[in-house]
Order: sequence, then structure tokens, then C-alpha cells
Amino acid sequence: MNKGDLLYLEQTTRPTEPFSMRACNATGLYNEKEHASRIQYFRELDAGAHPTATLRINTIAPGALITLQGPTGQLQQQANSDGTAEWKSLLPGVYQAHAALQHYDSEKPTEPFQLHAGACQFQQAHLFSRYVVRGTLRTPSGQPVPNVTISLYNAAQRSYEAETNYRGAFKLPYINPGKYRVRIQFPTRKEIDGEIEVRPNQLETEANLTLK
Repeated sequence: MNKGDLLYLEQTTRPTEPFSMRACNATGLYNEKEHASRIQYFRELDAGAHPTATLRINTIAPGALITLQGPTGQLQQQANSDGTAEWKSLLPGVYQAHAALQHYDSEKPTEPFQLHAGACQFQQAHLFSRYVVRGTLRTPSGQPVPNVTISLYNAAQRSYEAETNYRGAFKLPYINPGKYRVRIQFPTRKEIDGEIEVRPNQLETEANLTLK
């Protein structure tokens, strides 16, 4: 790498055109394996070799319908099990994303954003679940168990945590529907037999737990 290359890089990485190296593994996007240096990539970009871009949108809501409005009109895609959708070969321009799913609320309207040629860009369009799990943790004799952390986790290792109050009651909000195992800290990590299922048609799930 020589001095001329460094000056060239400064000229091609304009502050108004952010560039992300993370997870840019699609063909035509910069990554360590496909390009000998970032200089090479930006020379290609400046020459027009990478006219399109990749966009990933995260909703944290599996199955959400994501609508993307941009230069070529409206595009739609359903979020995968991670709540994420991806578009490749998008034209540069101004885009706006909207996510929707029954029993989920949007934090706030998403702002329009600029997508640049050659970019691998990440945007958030978070939706928040209205599903809640609530219940009480008790001893075998029926006494409430206060100040204990309760965790629900699923096969994808997505977890939710809450602490019991002085009555042993707990509340876990913003949960996605699905089946969950239960874990507690009392005083060491313990599993509780059984499974809690949050059903898609039931916004509140009651789960009264008993220590073994």
C-alpha cells in the first residue's frame, strides 16, 4: 500500500456514503476473501463495477411482513425465524421500510434512509410483541419465592428474563409465540420440569411454577 493509494481511499470514501464491512459476503461486495484490499474494492466501486447494494432489515418479530418502498416501487418480504429479511441487487436511492404483524406494535415510524451503490446496509424496523407471560413461583409447601430470576428460553436460545417480587410474582413481556423451557437462579441454576407455550391466539399466558 503506497501513499497514492491512501489518498485515493480518502477521496472515494465520502462521509455521506457510509460503508460497512460486516457480513458483506454477497458477490460484488467487499470482503477479505474476494478482494485483496479495501483500496481494490473502492477502485471498482468508483469505476461503477458495483452498481447495486444489499439491505438487511431486522424486526425481531419472526414472520413479520416487511414492506420496502424505494426507487423501483414497493417490495415485500416475510421476516425469517430471526425476524430478519434481506434484499440483494437493490438500486441506490432513498428507501423506507415498514413492518407489520398481528399483535405486534411498532416503536416508531421508520425514517427514510439512503442506500448507496456497493453498500451492505443494516436497518432496524423493530416490532414489539404484546404477548405476556405472568405467574407466581412457590415452594412445594406453597410459600412464595421472592427475588429469583426466571428465564424462558427456546430452541433458538432466545431468552427472556424477569425477577420475582416479594409475593413471588413475575411478568415477562414482549415474548414471541412459541414453546419455552424454564430456568431459575435459586441460588444456582436449576431447570424446572415442563414447558410453557405462548399460543399465537392468546396474548396472556399464565404460568404458575413450583420449586422441586
